[in-house]
Amino acid sequence: MKRKALLAALLCAFLLLGSFPACAEAAGDGRMAGLPSHAQNSGIYDEILQKYYDVLYADWYMPLTPGDIEEMGLCYMLAYLHEDEKALVGYYLQDINGDGIDELFIGNNTPYYIESIYQLYTVVDGEPTPVFTAGERDALYLRGDGTLLREGSGSASESFSLIYRLDDTGWARVQEGVIYDDNAAGGPYFLLKGEDETAVSEKQFTATQLAYEKGKIFVNYNSLYTWHNGETVTPVYPEGTGDSASHQQRPGTQNVSPAQTQSTSGGGQGYFSAQTLYDPQTGVPTAKVLVPSGWDSSVSVNWSFMSTSSPGVGRVTLQSPDGKAAILIVSNQALADMTYNGTRVGEGTDPGLYITTLHYRDADGVQQVGLQNEGYGGAELIGSYPVADSILAMVQEAAQVKLRANLAALITPIGCEGTAADNLYRYGNTYIEYYTLVTAARVDVNNGRVDLDCTYWNVPISFMFIADSREAYDQYRPVFNTVVANSDFTFEFLYVNIRYGSAIDDAIHAGLMQKSMEYILGSSGSWVTEAENSPDYDSSKFADQWSDVIYERDEYETTDGSRIKVSTQYDTVYQDGDRLYMGPDAYAPDGWTRLEKTY
Repeated sequence: MKRKALLAALLCAFLLLGSFPACAEAAGDGRMAGLPSHAQNSGIYDEILQKYYDVLYADWYMPLTPGDIEEMGLCYMLAYLHEDEKALVGYYLQDINGDGIDELFIGNNTPYYIESIYQLYTVVDGEPTPVFTAGERDALYLRGDGTLLREGSGSASESFSLIYRLDDTGWARVQEGVIYDDNAAGGPYFLLKGEDETAVSEKQFTATQLAYEKGKIFVNYNSLYTWHNGETVTPVYPEGTGDSASHQQRPGTQNVSPAQTQSTSGGGQGYFSAQTLYDPQTGVPTAKVLVPSGWDSSVSVNWSFMSTSSPGVGRVTLQSPDGKAAILIVSNQALADMTYNGTRVGEGTDPGLYITTLHYRDADGVQQVGLQNEGYGGAELIGSYPVADSILAMVQEAAQVKLRANLAALITPIGCEGTAADNLYRYGNTYIEYYTLVTAARVDVNNGRVDLDCTYWNVPISFMFIADSREAYDQYRPVFNTVVANSDFTFEFLYVNIRYGSAIDDAIHAGLMQKSMEYILGSSGSWVTEAENSPDYDSSKFADQWSDVIYERDEYETTDGSRIKVSTQYDTVYQDGDRLYMGPDAYAPDGWTRLEKTY
């Protein structure tokens, strides 16, 4: 958005229904808080309350889609709520513009966290009129003095925190605020007073923004179930978050455990923990993964992959708590494409040579095979993300190394290639982002009797992000970016692969292949010890070489001196041991160490 257009959108009176389309960029996502709740309702909002009740409690034959709810004039974000979360949604009435008529707030009684306003209504000319409807990147909160705090962003380079006051005509005017605009002259930090804008320091910007945050307060929402039925409904709170009394006022401290976080979604706050995942079959530490709080994490290793270079292929799976998103990370797969005396060898495995033959494909072609294997054959390519030049240079260099490593007497080099692809696919309603690297080296082996044209190629690592809708894809992509930028397979796993591959070579020559798995089970412990004593070993090292798959990211230095890559949609990062908090500074847990950006 251009600078003048951004400022105009922020200053426009965005709250009247008639002005909403003209100011579409100035309305959207919401979070909120409140004053002591008024239980009375004059009836003017009954139709709206009935619609919300129906969406939350009616037994719909088919689940309502976000579009269905939006067509009803309500906040589509209700479509993403679990059944236990629906009981937390309620209404709140408070006159905040002094005209003697209460405004209507629809929101969520979430423990420990000042939640967003789903919708805010006022009364204009005797009719209820929508003031604000929650969306993706625009948040609204009620403050203790009756003003409204609006926070949002247009992109990674634009964000704002603005104070509005609703007047008795139903319009909201900007009183003051702070704006971050990385593209503006004299910026990027600005202070707004009315319509006057002044460039300020980062320190003044941050202090003002935090002062706004501290003005936010909790709302005690009335039950929509009770409003409709006259019966008290007992909300079902997520495990570990407390009872109904725990959220009636803001806790005196912010010591929130990772189990209590309500969201690790795009732009919001979230907790992550650095975990080492162990292969359940051998006990080998296989992957170091940054796991979002509440997500299930697991690892498995296929130790019978036909390749002496990568006999063990690891697979990490992360699953979001709502089941809407999953992340898959697969380790190195070494393959061969061979033409023997003019005849191309078919795809498959050769147990005698312990080789997996697959006809060579570049990164885009590999993804077609991977999608087929995951059950998404025929998925439609709908977009591609650019791959960083540093990654392209790295895979080219890796291909050159592979070519040089295969040269010997009677071997003629033909060429090498390194490719990478970051593509977005759609399979029905499912969205899949697939990131793949491929390195290949082609040589010719000829002793006068045998002519072997062979392409040795690898898929060093691949990431797959699967979401059950476009909304879930947009919501969880910052989580995906942060996870894969800080996760990798361990040096121990790599070392055990090398040792096991050598053992398989020995077993092939000795005719002892049937004992190879017994060998790895009996030897993996000593191999891990050897790896940890290796001069190359670094147990805290993340895979910086893969981290450039993330384009909108910041780098932070952790308390042990290592570095992590974090999506720019997270404002700050705090650490406590292996746990990380990412989100608004105002909600950072007490006693945790704030991490500094490395640049």
